[in-house]
Amino acid sequence: MLGKLFGWFSKKETAAPDIRFGRYSDNNKTVAKIARWSEAEKLFKENKRLESLDAFFDYLKDEEEDNVVHEKNGTEGRF
Repeated sequence: MLGKLFGWFSKKETAAPDIRFGRYSDNNKTVAKIARWSEAEKLFKENKRLESLDAFFDYLKDEEEDNVVHEKNGTEGRF
């Protein structure tokens, strides 16, 4: 009983989930990604909303992290 109270016995170690936390900045973006942001803005101003969203989600995606999934189905989409 004292062992449980004072932690004298070793606890089972469990594997930590692979979750990354922290800040992310646009200064990590490539020139091509920055161009996609500009393209998204231009398309949005031209009322080409779906094309603008494609460019925007491409801008957000980090290929190394695989952090964005954007699926299109006609005029509908999910991310």
